[in-house]
Amino acid sequence: MAFEWYDKYYDRYIRKICPDYDKALGLLARALPIKAKKIIELGCGTGNLTKLLAERFPIVPIIAIDNDENQLNKAKEKLKSYKNVIIQKKTCLV
Repeated sequence: MAFEWYDKYYDRYIRKICPDYDKALGLLARALPIKAKKIIELGCGTGNLTKLLAERFPIVPIIAIDNDENQLNKAKEKLKSYKNVIIQKKTCLV
């Protein structure tokens, strides 16, 4: 049930639920050192943070990982123009 909501409504409603969502993502993206050589994002969801990271670090390889195929499809669509992003599906072993 929770995954269905996330799949259908997350990007549409997250900014209404959390008005400071974009500010928080920006703070996270700026918290990484500018000299980063590789970024691995675990649980990338629909790729909102991944997009900010790809813009901030255009020549740094970014590996975005999630276990939900629907979310990864949304992330792939959102990030298709970023050549430094690799999207991978991994299942949780816990």
